[in-house]
Amino acid sequence: MNNKKTHNFFSLTACLVLLISALNGQTLEEFEDKMKSLSPSDLKEFKDSLDKTNQLIQEKRVFDSLQAISKAEALVPNHPSVEVVKASAYVELKDYNKAKDIFVKLLKLAPGNPSLIFNTGEMHFVQAEWNEALDYLNRALDGLYTSNHKDLYNLTKFKIYICHKKLGNKAKVDEYEKAYDFTSDSPIYYFINYVKFHSEDNQTESKEWLKKAHRVFKAPRALTSWIDTLQESGYLSYIAK
Repeated sequence: MNNKKTHNFFSLTACLVLLISALNGQTLEEFEDKMKSLSPSDLKEFKDSLDKTNQLIQEKRVFDSLQAISKAEALVPNHPSVEVVKASAYVELKDYNKAKDIFVKLLKLAPGNPSLIFNTGEMHFVQAEWNEALDYLNRALDGLYTSNHKDLYNLTKFKIYICHKKLGNKAKVDEYEKAYDFTSDSPIYYFINYVKFHSEDNQTESKEWLKKAHRVFKAPRALTSWIDTLQESGYLSYIAK
């Protein structure tokens, strides 16, 4: 099995949007006095620093982004929005431990935040720490379901399935493999079958499941996070065309 880890901003891109939005509602009160104490010019510099950093990350200019965020960090140290942006930069650099440390720190501010819990689990997932990943991803499920983020909820279920597969939890693996069919209206059915039939010696059948997924879900980037998950976990050796 190909265990090379690749990471293409996975579902973190979408999840960061949820995370920043949630943090704005849950934790920024603690930083309100600090923000109010900024002069108008400093407040503008803080916001400009965040905007510039986000732009640089999207352009994959990660080292430049860390330099840009330092301006905002100097004005309001440990601000959650700054920390989230720093974490995304560390993910791009594949420094998952630093990103994980930030998510764990933010979880102390917002312990029930499902996006934070998910991203912490994802940092364990990409490092093949399956037990730890399973714990966090299971904890994220209820929040993702109730917040009506169906796609991310199903992706999380798929990651949980892979954790069970890697840990040899046969009963749970069987449960997931029987839980979905073509009416599930989610890539999870096709991707679970890809993993189910994946092997070093014969990948013909698994590749067919990937082709089916591409035929059914044709929207641009619809399968990006799912493909990334296969790559992160070492299951994708060939990309079906």
